Amino acid sequence: MQHFAPQQPRRRARHVAPTAPVALKKTHLQILSTVLHTCLLDGDYARAARAWGLVLRTPLTAGRPIDVRNHSRWGIGAELLLQSHPGGFTPHGFQRARDYYERLIVQHPYRRIQPAATDERTFYPAMLALCILDVCQASQQARAGVQGHASRSPSCESVQGSAAEEVEAREEALRADELARAMEIVDRLDRLVASPPFDKQVSLLLLRGHVSLWISDLIIGKAASDEDWDTDTTHQGGGHTPLVPTDQRTRLANGLHELQQAHSFFERAASSGAPGLAPTMASIDIRLREITRRCQQPSGLGDDDPSSHLATSQDTTLDSIQSDSVQSEPE
Repeated sequence: MQHFAPQQPRRRARHVAPTAPVALKKTHLQILSTVLHTCLLDGDYARAARAWGLVLRTPLTAGRPIDVRNHSRWGIGAELLLQSHPGGFTPHGFQRARDYYERLIVQHPYRRIQPAATDERTFYPAMLALCILDVCQASQQARAGVQGHASRSPSCESVQGSAAEEVEAREEALRADELARAMEIVDRLDRLVASPPFDKQVSLLLLRGHVSLWISDLIIGKAASDEDWDTDTTHQGGGHTPLVPTDQRTRLANGLHELQQAHSFFERAASSGAPGLAPTMASIDIRLREITRRCQQPSGLGDDDPSSHLATSQDTTLDSIQSDSVQSEPE
């Protein structure tokens, strides 16, 4: 005869409190975070870097380290790499921060099933803005060195004349170098915004538009504000019409093209939901009209000047941009 044990009543599952090691690890992480932010506020980046390393090596659940994407911790790592030198930002620090962003981009690609995740869509604008800061700071430091060297030159008039020419030549070389590095950033931005999901990402479209404005200033240089370019005049109908040198006319035309690019990308950003772009686009329209007017001034080469045909096509493009802007305004 078989005997059956009485069935035990089911017990309701109880909430299991975290074990002591897990609670201690969380307390340890909170203390490290407090030390980290205190050091950052005090400017003690060396000690903050050591605290950051301990935070990254602190395992929480199942021995897994913390995710730097949580609570935007990823920005702390870039800041510490930039401030790794006591004297401030250095090319080595910029390179380390760029490499850091490149690793994050590779480790966290975009996944369509996780539209709200922190991934490469977050890291690309930060990395490209860092590249722009690197180029601008390097150019500013180089120009400061050129100006400092010019201020220490002898006071002889002939020496001052040659020194001024040397300074102008060096500044032109710096401008060309800055322009070349800016075009490298443009190439990467253009590859990004050419395909989803970046083709409608507002932050990248705005960044691309501002880079075009930056490049237009580098291309035009002093051509838009220098009054010496219209000193050569010709007498037409009892008046004097300024003649634009061909090289400056070409620079103005190239700068006009970049302004049109900026206008186009700001329009794309506005259509993707970027607010408050009307004043920026209005200022670009004013600049476009000014540069177009100067491109249309005669250069003294007659119909053989290819820039005259370019200015005509650019004027047509400007008219279409302005008509599109009028049509896109809400009634």
